[in-house]
Amino acid sequence: MTTDTPETPSSTPPVEEAPAAPTPSASSATQRGYIMIAYALFAVGMMTGLAMMLGGRGGIFLDLFAAAGAFLVYRNRADFIGSIYESHATWLVRTFVLTLIGLGAGFVAFSFTISRDFGGLVLLVVGLYYIYRVFKGFRTFARARKIADPLAFV
Repeated sequence: MTTDTPETPSSTPPVEEAPAAPTPSASSATQRGYIMIAYALFAVGMMTGLAMMLGGRGGIFLDLFAAAGAFLVYRNRADFIGSIYESHATWLVRTFVLTLIGLGAGFVAFSFTISRDFGGLVLLVVGLYYIYRVFKGFRTFARARKIADPLAFV
């Protein structure tokens, strides 16, 4: 005949392991590299746009470097989900789209003789807006922080 006896608790409680300090993984390094390249492409686009404006060849425009940076981030956006780089990806794509829309509006306004001064002012403001967003985003990126509100206009 067997009797059911309650199991006696073990004399030593189970040891819980402390979580290890987070270490950057290869995926994180790849994500950081993509964002770094995108910011560099945006900066090169900014410099070539300024050079063209100062050289008198069409003013500030969003050139192929910034488009390549936006494409790089947009193409790999699924890799950034859940990391601090997700906000930077959103910020960069939004910077590209807003600047493109602003430049389109500025060029349309500039093409009419009556509003040429207004069009030039719009192009100047959009160019300064682009510069501000690239510097603000990169400064936050360099501090290894995420952008607080990547959908904000400023």
